[in-house]
Amino acid sequence: MTDFLIYFLLLFETIFLCRFDKKIFGTWITPFNLLALPYLVVVTLVITVGPLMGFYHLYMESVIIWIVGLAVFWVSGSLPVWMLYSKYLHKNIHRPISHEDSNKTLIMIMAWFCIFASIYGFRVALSKTNITMLGTDEFFDIYARGWYAHARVFSYPLLIYYIGTTTRKNVLVHITIAALFLCIAILQVKSWLIIPLLAGLLYRVASGRLRVTPVKILIFVSINYFIFNLAYLISFTAVNPDSGANMDTYLYLLRHFFGYLFAGVLGLGEQFRVGTNISGSEWSIIFAPFVNIYAVLSGRHIISQVTDYFVTIGAGTDVMSNVHTFFGTLYLFLGPIAALIYTILYSFIINLFYVYALTKRNSWLLIAVLFMISLLGVGWFEFYSWNLTSIEVPFLTIILFYLSRLSLSYGQRKLEQCDDYVYHENS
Repeated sequence: MTDFLIYFLLLFETIFLCRFDKKIFGTWITPFNLLALPYLVVVTLVITVGPLMGFYHLYMESVIIWIVGLAVFWVSGSLPVWMLYSKYLHKNIHRPISHEDSNKTLIMIMAWFCIFASIYGFRVALSKTNITMLGTDEFFDIYARGWYAHARVFSYPLLIYYIGTTTRKNVLVHITIAALFLCIAILQVKSWLIIPLLAGLLYRVASGRLRVTPVKILIFVSINYFIFNLAYLISFTAVNPDSGANMDTYLYLLRHFFGYLFAGVLGLGEQFRVGTNISGSEWSIIFAPFVNIYAVLSGRHIISQVTDYFVTIGAGTDVMSNVHTFFGTLYLFLGPIAALIYTILYSFIINLFYVYALTKRNSWLLIAVLFMISLLGVGWFEFYSWNLTSIEVPFLTIILFYLSRLSLSYGQRKLEQCDDYVYHENS
């Protein structure tokens, strides 16, 4: 009975606040909605499908953290926006997006620089390992570090831009998108394939190029399942070329996909069921991007966001999880009070930036904020703001924003000079 009440409370809260958020912003694409709706869907699947596939029953008391967290997130973010900016927001949200056509040649050059940099990084990793080690920690440690790794991160806003603006006839852009995806897929981290895809599709919705329907949502889920399988098949076939034709491989990947889908929700639940040994004082891992930047500058050791806090989430020794969702990670590593303060500040800042980008209608500002809320879109799995990429991509995108403005200003000056020349010639 208690479990049912907890789920009903989550369901009621999510539906009510998501609909309210839609009225505030004039769109379903909001930070709160991207955080709340996917979590509700995953929890529903964990409860209904999970036990049938051999996964543990969800420890429902862990959902209370999300019920409280979502309420605090909405009150500290969406509510102030509604009170301060609602009229201004509705006046500007439907204006055309600017700067989409600025610096197209430069953007293509930068994209292919990132691709060739990733190819170079791949060759470096192969020279120190071999093709059969693709997908291992040793290969990852080489391919995910160095200047070529930062070049690959720089490709994320470019990939989002191309997904968000491409047309069916632009073959070169389609080839570029496929090449960028392949460079990221080699990293073998599924989320960093899903996040730019999600952000790019959100851009298409925000720009009026795509209308969300149940069929298109199903297509998006199917594409993610394909991407998930692709990430593993690359390493499987590198070790055994025949594995791609083996049906057992795909049955394993199907179960593994659901293990990945349920890992955050069940991982948090099992931490509470078995009694977590995570200390609420391990705050530094939450702020790892800033801590690690300081560590590099001062010659100290960096900290890793990959934790050793594993729990079993289902039958079989291969069904383990060390991820704890967005709010779960904050609660476990900061403690309840600090997690509450972090949520209030984070929600207010990201909602404020979202409103600014939504009303300015600049393509690069919009890409930056859509990337940030796409991190929330996978909050049912993990807290992604502790990765350096979470601040590196917005920073690089802001640079592209100023480049686009400079380009437009220069173009306007040249146009004004031409107009003046024509005027004097005719005088």
